[in-house]
Amino acid sequence: DLTRLTRPNIAFITRIADSHSAFFASTADIAAAKAEIFQAIEGLSIAILNRDDAFYATLHAAAIAAGAKQVISFGHHPEAAYQLVSIEDHAAGMTIKACLAGNDCVFKLRMYGRHLAENAMGVLACVAAAGLPADTAAAALVDCQPPSGRGQRHNGIYNNYKISIIDDSYNASPASMAAAFSSLAATPPDIMVLSEMHELGEATNAAHAALAPQINKLAPRIVIALGSAMHHMLNNLDQSIIVVAAADIDMAVAELNRAIANGDRIFIKG
Repeated sequence: DLTRLTRPNIAFITRIADSHSAFFASTADIAAAKAEIFQAIEGLSIAILNRDDAFYATLHAAAIAAGAKQVISFGHHPEAAYQLVSIEDHAAGMTIKACLAGNDCVFKLRMYGRHLAENAMGVLACVAAAGLPADTAAAALVDCQPPSGRGQRHNGIYNNYKISIIDDSYNASPASMAAAFSSLAATPPDIMVLSEMHELGEATNAAHAALAPQINKLAPRIVIALGSAMHHMLNNLDQSIIVVAAADIDMAVAELNRAIANGDRIFIKG
């Protein structure tokens, strides 16, 4: 229904992940639902697909079957038309080396995370598909800011303590958690405030348990958790990590206020 409303000329799928899995029998069903975007494709009829995704071949076939005239790929894969070659993190974000349809390019993003670098490659593929210069667009991406709650980093003084906050509070899913944790690897947080992931159905407990090894690797000083599934996950954390099972947001805020020390890096996601 949505595809018929929009009738896209260019259809862009970032990736297939297990978000909202409570509503689907399998990840393959999620891929099939995403592929519905091709069903009313018209005009240019170009599909933009992640070459690294496990369902790339499935989505490619669905796009062609639905009438796409061209499929443009992006990602790390050596065969990706818009290839992400390397990422270098620095204080102001990321420097990205890329190959845009055979042309080498270096550009900057004022945000963090491999997933956002990958998304940028897909965006540049869309720009090129629309007949516009991808290299000019790449240079302009440095002016883009992540949307609210999507990983912004803030530094300042709170209760006389110098702190930094990574605000990734917009949403939480297994894939977005893993992506966020990966972006923290170089400079792990001292405090993590995590609210449980919803719409996972029967996979809820397993999905939350799978977070523990990733959190242990980051080795925060304190983890403050909200929601029963996230509370249960705390049992799998290393004993060196202080854990707090907060009954509600007010308690989580109170515990955070008590926990903050000078120089802390605080990560918030839920």
